Amino acid sequence: MKLLCFERDNITQQCSPTQKGHVYSASFEFYPFHEGATYAIYKGVLSGEGPRDGQFCVVRTMLDRQAAEDDWTPLLRRADEARRLAAEFNKHLGYNAVVFEEPVLTQIEAVSDFTRLFRVFKPHDKRLKLKEFVALERYLEGEFRKPNILSQQAAACTGSHYNSNSNEDDVYSGMAAGDHPEMTRTEERDIIQAFSHFSWLETKQSLVVCGLQGVFDEEFRTFRFCNPVIHSKDKRFGESDGATAGIQEFLAKHRCNNHCNAFKSRRELRRDHNIFSPETNDKLMPSISRFLELANNT
Repeated sequence: MKLLCFERDNITQQCSPTQKGHVYSASFEFYPFHEGATYAIYKGVLSGEGPRDGQFCVVRTMLDRQAAEDDWTPLLRRADEARRLAAEFNKHLGYNAVVFEEPVLTQIEAVSDFTRLFRVFKPHDKRLKLKEFVALERYLEGEFRKPNILSQQAAACTGSHYNSNSNEDDVYSGMAAGDHPEMTRTEERDIIQAFSHFSWLETKQSLVVCGLQGVFDEEFRTFRFCNPVIHSKDKRFGESDGATAGIQEFLAKHRCNNHCNAFKSRRELRRDHNIFSPETNDKLMPSISRFLELANNT
């Protein structure tokens, strides 16, 4: 929209349809509220055909480039795989405990002429370009909790962190859950650790979903996450994919809890030990020894 001879707003084109067929565009702020190593993230408002019309959103842009459509393939692939695994995990728990937000792609249609002015008062590195591809996501309301590399100290703390192999780039904030008692931070962390463990088992030890960051929805007792890290044996999930080394790091620091044990059979306990070489297994987590001890007692 023009104001006199100036372009007033940052605006996107209509996005690709969501999985439910909804289509939105977004107008967004003159400067990003966060810049990380990979992304510059703006707050915006959705407009379009769907239930989220008028709601806040996140406009995720590539910090160091004018992104093409293919540049977003790893993020979309991570989101799709995490959403699929979360649906299976939720079946085990009987309610939507873990939800991953769906990013959809669009292009920038207009860049505000006022961004230059705001750069003086809000310095930032991102330079928006017409037609560059960006991702629209739900704006997560609430206390945004970032991942933390697990250690014995971190596992014992009550801070606002979820789990391992961190992605430091983001800072923002169906089935009903039913009546659940208020969770402690330890109980929250246990569910998230169990989900990462579940992702490893469900994919036949081919990947781990971790680096989980997002908010906890008190009303539905649901964790809402964005931009997960996935480590896979074939390294197909982008630059943050640490491949086998990333999987090993997660396993070395993971500590099983009651949720893990609920979906692990004794056969799975035995099988867990055999996915890497003997030399690698010698370096892995102490919990593998507990797995084998349990298995040998059956």
